[in-house]
Amino acid sequence: AFGSGTAVAMASNSASRTSGRKMAADPINSNVVFAGTDTLGMFVTRDGGATFTAVSGIPTSTGIVNYNIAFDPSSALVTCPSVGGSCTGTIYAYTNGTTAGVYVSTDGGVTWTLTTSGPSTVQHMVVAPTGGVVWVCDGAANNNGSAWAFTPGSPGSWHKFANANAPSNCHSVAV
Repeated sequence: AFGSGTAVAMASNSASRTSGRKMAADPINSNVVFAGTDTLGMFVTRDGGATFTAVSGIPTSTGIVNYNIAFDPSSALVTCPSVGGSCTGTIYAYTNGTTAGVYVSTDGGVTWTLTTSGPSTVQHMVVAPTGGVVWVCDGAANNNGSAWAFTPGSPGSWHKFANANAPSNCHSVAV
């Protein structure tokens, strides 16, 4: 955890400046914010920023395209961990850590599971407002800027769409 006065490097003009949402607030409970750092891992506050704690279950990033975070606005509400009240149940987070990929939590960010057979890098990620389908733009050179969709379920499944043929220009996803 990091507390008041701790400096956290967030290179605003780094090579990853156009790569996704590294910080996201819960659309149901604005006191809940997840933030990925360049080198320290992913953190969460559930008290509006008074304290942050490390998110366990998400590997620390290892490079410049480090985190993408998205809430599923159509998911069921859960009791907000540690503080009570309601918060969004399903959250997705991409990390390029030691076990890179898109992780999913269905309990408000307490536990995380790595999705399988999906993209190896994620430039941008968004969850459809209804139905919970996750759309990502994969900027990996070997995928040539592919678009992917994750259909939630048990265990859920990824589908890769035609390559965008622009590996360095995969800068947005709109649903």
